[in-house]
Amino acid sequence: MGAVSELLSIVLVGTTVAFLANLARYWFQRQSGYTYFFGILLIGWLLFQLSAVVLGTALKWSVPNGNATQLLSGHPVLGTTVGIFLAILISLLANCFCDSRRAAVVVAEYSGDLIECLLQQSLREYPVELTLESRKSYVGLVVNSGVATFGESDIELVPLFTGYRNDSGELKLTTAYDGVINRVQSDVQGHTYRDFRVCVPKN
Repeated sequence: MGAVSELLSIVLVGTTVAFLANLARYWFQRQSGYTYFFGILLIGWLLFQLSAVVLGTALKWSVPNGNATQLLSGHPVLGTTVGIFLAILISLLANCFCDSRRAAVVVAEYSGDLIECLLQQSLREYPVELTLESRKSYVGLVVNSGVATFGESDIELVPLFTGYRNDSGELKLTTAYDGVINRVQSDVQGHTYRDFRVCVPKN
């Protein structure tokens, strides 16, 4: 296996984990380009080594000079296929222990993003109040936010009330939506509270 082919295989295997494993996906979304690239290389290289060991054990091949990648020099497609299979398997197993919401909370806590931690803890459980730079305010239930989506700067919520903050910072609620939402959900077939979602920029 040539150096370029081996590098492409490693990147492909690492990218598989970065997209499928909840924890890896949310963590990589917050990283710079260099960290993202080298992180994928590291994960891909480790799984590539593991795939060589698995193949060597299954087919009773010996590992030359302790270098597992040399084992795959004559079997590039097989090595890449096994690496991707292991990446998918490990990602699915990891997701069983760390679902999408838990992964978002872990990454937010690790990153020290207190706002994201609050939003994740309130997700679909209790309302939060968000005020924009224009002083317009939303009080509602968060249904998606930040690290849990690829649009990392948006907070998606169902508004229960809207209003504004006056010059002294006091919250004034002007419009209530809870009654309308409940009425639509009960009277209009096929509509739920999610049809009332709005996106609020986090940054």
